[in-house]
Amino acid sequence: MQKVRPRMACKLGKTGIAALLFWAATGCTAIDSGLGDVPGADQPFPNLASVPERPIGYSTAAERGALQDRLALDRAAAAPLGSASAGTSAAPQPDGGEETVELPLTGIDERDIAGGGWLNEKLPQKPARALAGLVFFDNGSAELKPKGRDVLRALAALQRDKGGVLRLVGHASSVSTASDPAERAEINDRVARRRVEAAAAELRRLGLAADQIQLAATGAEAPAYDEATPLGEAGNRRVEIYLEL
Repeated sequence: MQKVRPRMACKLGKTGIAALLFWAATGCTAIDSGLGDVPGADQPFPNLASVPERPIGYSTAAERGALQDRLALDRAAAAPLGSASAGTSAAPQPDGGEETVELPLTGIDERDIAGGGWLNEKLPQKPARALAGLVFFDNGSAELKPKGRDVLRALAALQRDKGGVLRLVGHASSVSTASDPAERAEINDRVARRRVEAAAAELRRLGLAADQIQLAATGAEAPAYDEATPLGEAGNRRVEIYLEL
């Protein structure tokens, strides 16, 4: 048997590789890959040596952030428990017989709730009774957060400017470790009272007199948010503050 010289073997190898590359570049698209029914299978393979053009119609970081904010508002504005309406909820009336006030849920998002407070910047010039602000709390806590203190500071200044009374109404979420309904209601009433007293103590520290503050607490009896989500539950751990002239 005649032996192939090394130089000849190398030459044959190069020729085979060149033929293989030519076949891959020109003939591989004609082979039946079994993907005929797959959308886009009839298109040529992309050239990995080139950079594709920048996609058209992609969203910017600001647009994605705005979309996230709108989704947060949608979650926060979910229909309250026991209510067929969405986006608003009637605030509790401790004295009864007064005109109901609706919480502007679509103007409050998770940043306000997580930060600990929301200030109503659209109060009418001469409000007879208006929701002036909200203070939010962590689960089981009555400790004011920094933004909650800022809201109370702004409301104390508002009362000094307009006069009248700040009515505080404390709330709790319905979530509790107690299995007995009566015990759970007692716990929620107690934490709601502690929250409203903490807010009142801060207002007094800021210079308001005792007769300029009125307190009430409803426990978990008046949820403003659907508690199917953690955000809704957090939104119900609040103190509502009304300005009454």
